[in-house]
Formats: sequence, structure tokens, C-alpha cells
Amino acid sequence: MGCGHGKDDNPNAIKSEMKWTKVSELDDFFKTAAEFLEGLEDMRASFQDTREEMHELGHTDELQDPKLIEAFRVFFWACSAEKKGNIIECDLKFNLDPPSVTVDCGSMDWRTWDFSDAFKRLIGGFTGAPAKIIELGKLVPEIAEKAKDISTSFKEKIESAGLNPFDKGRAIASAGINLTRITEGCGKAPNIFKQAEEALKELKEIIPKIPDLIAQADEVGKKAWEKNHIWRMADIFEHYQTAPKKTKEQVKEEKKKSKKGKKPKKSKHAKGAKDGKAEVKAH
Repeated sequence: MGCGHGKDDNPNAIKSEMKWTKVSELDDFFKTAAEFLEGLEDMRASFQDTREEMHELGHTDELQDPKLIEAFRVFFWACSAEKKGNIIECDLKFNLDPPSVTVDCGSMDWRTWDFSDAFKRLIGGFTGAPAKIIELGKLVPEIAEKAKDISTSFKEKIESAGLNPFDKGRAIASAGINLTRITEGCGKAPNIFKQAEEALKELKEIIPKIPDLIAQADEVGKKAWEKNHIWRMADIFEHYQTAPKKTKEQVKEEKKKSKKGKKPKKSKHAKGAKDGKAEVKAH
């Protein structure tokens, strides 16, 4: 029994699951630490995993200089091609402040639909991320220092708690695991904040350009449909993305490394879904 998220299928994830020791002083801290680590993991996943997924879906991770705006470009081209070169038929609506876009993905290829979901996750925390970075950043030294103090005294606290031998042994083991996860999480925090800040900077550059990307999408979407009869993001990337690309050998080797230790991601849209209305909105 514990609290937090395990996230054991992703080697980059922050392990926030805490195990109870039945010693209230320790468990109160571990609960606070779990909430802190969950916040770190949510930020990491939003700005690392989601960006990686969007690059993978748009195949822009195959560019020599991957830029997220190119993944957005391929996405809007695909939306247009899905509607035979008329992106307005996607029921697409975009607002700048706060950033939001609504697009009907119900009849589209599941990878295009997955991209719209990833877009939602990415900009979902856009407006609140700067304050969240400050909030979590202030907690890092507090949590780390408290964990350091407890690491020298938790065995004594457990010994004096009146637990039976079995519970005592389990509590000591659980506290050790918890403290290791807290220390690891605090150690990863600076890099998580750095990645989040880089993502925010990139998004600030991309968001004002989205209306132009939408307005220009039919130029490629119409050709993709009429000339090549394609609409999948992978095919459109191959035919119409002109930025310098990596060699097939480079792509193969990089994908092999990036997927090492990770479970394949399952799409809830691969076999279709009843409701195709996907709203991408900051909140």
C-alpha cells in the first residue's frame, strides 16, 4: 500500500510512490514528498514525454535539426489532406489567449488524433508552468534537507514505535526505498525545470505562428490528397517535409536507443472511438 505513481515503464520517470511505515511522523513526510514528486513527474511528462511523442508522430525526430514547429506543420497538413485539401472541414477553431484549438479528429488517422491529444497535454500546463516551476523549485531544498535528516534517524524512530518484528522490518525497508526515491527525484529536478523552461520558450515562439500554419495548410494538404492520395502524417512528412533529414541508419539507431527500456505506447484511438471531438486547450 502506498501513494504516488510508480511509472515503472519509463526509465526517465520520477518514481513518486511511497510506502507506509506505520510511523506517523515518517508517513506524514513521505506523503508530502509523494505530492512533490508527483508534481515533478507531471511536469517532466508534460514537457519531455509529450514533446518526444509529437516529434515521433510527426516524424520530425528524423530531421537533422528537429523543431517542434515542424511537427505542428505536418499535423496541419495532415488535417487538411484528411479533408481533401480543405482544412476548414475539420471544424478547426483556434484562439491565441489563452492558447486553444478545437479540431474534429473523429474520421482521421489515429496518429493524427493522437497528435491532437499530445498537443492538448503540452499546452494544457502552458499558462501555469512558470509559477509551478517556482513553486516546485522552492520545495526542492526543503524536501532534500528533510530527507537527509530522516535518513540518519528513521531506524531509531521505527525501533521506538512499538511495531511488531514483521512490521518493523517492513517499515525500515519501506523508508529506505522512499528516501532513495526522494533523493533521486530532487537530483533530477534541475534538469526537469530546464527542459520545462526550454519547452515554454519554444511554445511561446510557436503559438503566435499557428494561425499562419493553419492558413497555409491547404497548399500542401490539397496536393497530398490529389497528387499522392496520402493523408497519414508519416507519408506527408516523407513527401513534403523539405528540411534536411537524417540518414535511415541514423534514424533506425536513434529509435532503437530511445525505445530501450520503454513499453510500447498504446493509442486509445488506434481502433477508433465513439467521440471524435478533441479539444486542445490551455488551462
